[in-house]
Amino acid sequence: MQGLTWSLVTIVLSVALLLIFPNKLPPVKETFGSLVLHWFEGLDIVAFFVSILSYYISLGMLAKRLGRRWLLWCGLTIASAPFGFLVSYFWMKNLVEDASAPADEQAVPSPVGSDVNPGSKP
Repeated sequence: MQGLTWSLVTIVLSVALLLIFPNKLPPVKETFGSLVLHWFEGLDIVAFFVSILSYYISLGMLAKRLGRRWLLWCGLTIASAPFGFLVSYFWMKNLVEDASAPADEQAVPSPVGSDVNPGSKP
């Protein structure tokens, strides 16, 4: 679940940075500052696509571990873009928490040879 969480955080940060530094820089003379901004935007776009790929890989691995169809999970996330990342994250988080919660209804088997009532005679 950590990989999925960090991938989602990276996606959100990358989108936020792409909105802060728009691709429409003023066409003034090339200065060092504008070159750094262009380089930073390119690096941010690469980080965005790498984090998307990491998100799909983590989502598929979690779905497979939980006995779900990984292709269905990744496909629905893509189909419901741009909000599919958030929906699939919280849905998968809920499934992981349900799977890791201890089952209260299951009886704990007693050790072999132990008496249920130690004071009673057979």
